[in-house]
Amino acid sequence: MKLKLSEILSMRESLIKLVDKDLPVKTAFSLSKFIQKCNEEFSALEKMRIKLVNQFTDPTDTTEKKVVPVESLPDFQKQFTELLDEKVEIDFDKLPIEELGNIELSANDLIRLDPIIQST
Repeated sequence: MKLKLSEILSMRESLIKLVDKDLPVKTAFSLSKFIQKCNEEFSALEKMRIKLVNQFTDPTDTTEKKVVPVESLPDFQKQFTELLDEKVEIDFDKLPIEELGNIELSANDLIRLDPIIQST
């Protein structure tokens, strides 16, 4: 399946909630492999975000948390948004909603997880 990096980023917290639920073994295994792949993409995204922040900040700034100057913010946001719009291929079949059983998730979690859940 192809997912935008922004989708992976937005579903991260909901995936963590989902993986903590009691799921059938096959579903849990499939989901854990998917989360590992998402974490790899998230790690690569974070490295690129840091590189982008460094590109727009003073190279002599040695503080741990750098802040993009206001005048550079539009260019930074444009480039970061372009990065978030990139699609990546992750080998994963959508989870049939029936496999989730009677677990409880918020409507917001379901919205975030929509790209990976197949409704009937």
